[in-house]
Amino acid sequence: MLRLAAVLLASAALTGVVPTAASADGGVHSHVSAACQANSCAFGAASTTSQDSVSGSSKSSGSAPVCAYVPAGGITTAADGSRGQWYRLDCGKGFDQGMLGGPALPLWAPAGQPAPALSPVVVARQAESQLVLPSPQVSFSPAGFQVVRVPTWMWIAPVQWDPVRATAQVPGVSVTATATPTSVQWDLGDGTQVTCAGPGTPWRPGDNPAAASPDCGHVFLRPSADQPGGAYAVTARVHWRVDWAGGGQQGVFPDLSSTTTSQVRVDEVHSLVTGNQTR
Repeated sequence: MLRLAAVLLASAALTGVVPTAASADGGVHSHVSAACQANSCAFGAASTTSQDSVSGSSKSSGSAPVCAYVPAGGITTAADGSRGQWYRLDCGKGFDQGMLGGPALPLWAPAGQPAPALSPVVVARQAESQLVLPSPQVSFSPAGFQVVRVPTWMWIAPVQWDPVRATAQVPGVSVTATATPTSVQWDLGDGTQVTCAGPGTPWRPGDNPAAASPDCGHVFLRPSADQPGGAYAVTARVHWRVDWAGGGQQGVFPDLSSTTTSQVRVDEVHSLVTGNQTR
């Protein structure tokens, strides 16, 4: 508000920028099927991209699976005469074998031995499924509505630009997944997109009101009067890198993202300068 007044020397009624629904996109998960006889299997594989939707201020994949290898059949005799049993990965409803990646194929264990232990990769998938990402809290300056040809500053709340972690544990294995924000892609609703390497710089009283943001800004060239609701739908998508470590291993999962869409009004303001007066 102070910045707008300093730039235009004009007053106007301000309307708030209201965030709407947010969403987060998951990565690609492998699905593996197997037909086993004794100690040999025929495998088939496919992959799908999972998407999770959220409301409010957080993202979650919905379920936190608890995985274990369970018998896939009774004791059988292999071609070499050894006796053993096939085990399949069971992660509960909605997380059947293979959906969490890693060595999720059926495993053979000799008779009398305990069930196979979970791979750190499988436990890492459990940790990744428990990550809760914040829905981006966006701000703009000038506050309220934007003005044609006046630099707009855009930023994500700085407190949200911190890594998010989740840990999954099974007997003998503990793995932590860490999601780190890396960039923000802004779709300004006027046909342009801006990618910012960080959260953006908040505008503060005392900053040059006519200056552009040092790292994340935009200049609207057309008013939004002809848009639905008289406002541009501005979408901010935060990209998160997801790493995991534990059980003596480490790796990287496909990126996640969290998204917020806001309605941003852009007006064209005219002023008349007469001598030292502005009207």
